[in-house]
Amino acid sequence: MSVMGSMPPLGSAGGETTPGFFRSLFSLRSIAGAAGLAPAVVLMALSGVERFDATAFGVLGPEIRDAFHLSNSGYITIATLTSVLPVLVIAHVGYLSDRFNRIHLASISALLWGTTSIVTGLAPATAVLIFARLAGGIGYTVNTPTHPSLLSDWYKPKVLPIIFGWYLVAYSAINLLSGPLSGIITAVSNWRVAFVVLALPTFVFALLLLRIPEPARGESLGLAMRREDATGVIRSFRTLAAVRSMRRTWASAVFFGAGTVVLVSLLSLYFQDVWGYGPATRGAISAVFGLGGLAGVMVGGHLGRLVVASGRTKNLPVISGLMFLIGLGSGMFVLAAATSGAMAVVAVLICSIAYGGWSPAYYTQMSLLVSPALRGEAYAWAAIWFSLGGILASPTIGHVGDVYGQRAAVVVLAFMVIMAGLLALRISPVLQRDVDATSAALAL
Repeated sequence: MSVMGSMPPLGSAGGETTPGFFRSLFSLRSIAGAAGLAPAVVLMALSGVERFDATAFGVLGPEIRDAFHLSNSGYITIATLTSVLPVLVIAHVGYLSDRFNRIHLASISALLWGTTSIVTGLAPATAVLIFARLAGGIGYTVNTPTHPSLLSDWYKPKVLPIIFGWYLVAYSAINLLSGPLSGIITAVSNWRVAFVVLALPTFVFALLLLRIPEPARGESLGLAMRREDATGVIRSFRTLAAVRSMRRTWASAVFFGAGTVVLVSLLSLYFQDVWGYGPATRGAISAVFGLGGLAGVMVGGHLGRLVVASGRTKNLPVISGLMFLIGLGSGMFVLAAATSGAMAVVAVLICSIAYGGWSPAYYTQMSLLVSPALRGEAYAWAAIWFSLGGILASPTIGHVGDVYGQRAAVVVLAFMVIMAGLLALRISPVLQRDVDATSAALAL
């Protein structure tokens, strides 16, 4: 590792002011600095179009369930497990992200994701469907450690809440199209055509990403870490597990995964079974979820910027915790008790705002908490615990829906999210000390 310049503490404002989150939209080019906007824009677009497939699989759940003669429990189990089981190997993906060219990894994963989306649409049997979803999950798994790691090396810590915020805003805005498009295509044709059509943009942006050079690890901090210095999976786990803030983040992630991994799939079944809505209407409701998520990311990005600018890094997990407790928890209870379709849609809007609002604070918190040499592994292990929560909860949620109805299943999810929020609040008292320790280690 070589140091190319002096480095301010990771959790500090660095002696410079940044514009407000909303005002920053008009000065993104200057905020981006030497890296420019092109890397962030391409990652934004790629992340958005890759999720077209996942959103379509949720929106078109009833059609897929009926086409393969599945029960609610069977569909939810397939949707959840095929999306989260691949994440169990993400620690190795995180190592690859820390060790090899991240641009190449992200591009290859996008091409795999697009290909398996087409296979999903053409699947003649349940076994082929499961294979396609598992392979696609492996492709998308690469993004979890790779995209945030790249953004953290392209852009300086003081502007990361803004960059992550607008990255997630763009992702949400692009993904707004997927729900309505999948519903409309299915209404005029069939669900299989929808998957094939929605896969095509992924290939375009995967090729554009290959034109961008990879940043050095730690470049935004004035460092140049060698890929060869990346630690192995077991050693990385031990290093991360020694950090108290990280252990508490993992505990929260388990319950958050249990409460949200099956949410999109469950919503389509809920609106089909409780309110009798068809694919076009469910697609429109998914757009409402996307709009709420878009608003939530903007609010979360603004709150994250204020926290970092004031030097109160310890409050980043408070933002996430309150989003879980007040937004998602209360929204799910309203959804379960809804007496009309309109009330249920309002509940979805509440949930979606909170679902988008926690992300900028979380990504900023993680990027400040660990060394650039471990970022890929840090995001990977958090995703593993998140996925384990979803794996453990999905069969139970599906069974509750089959036996007691979808309203009861939503209530179970609400309690899971509330527990995640309470655990997230416990990160705050120890976060600043751990961020300062990371900053001191890098300064040596």
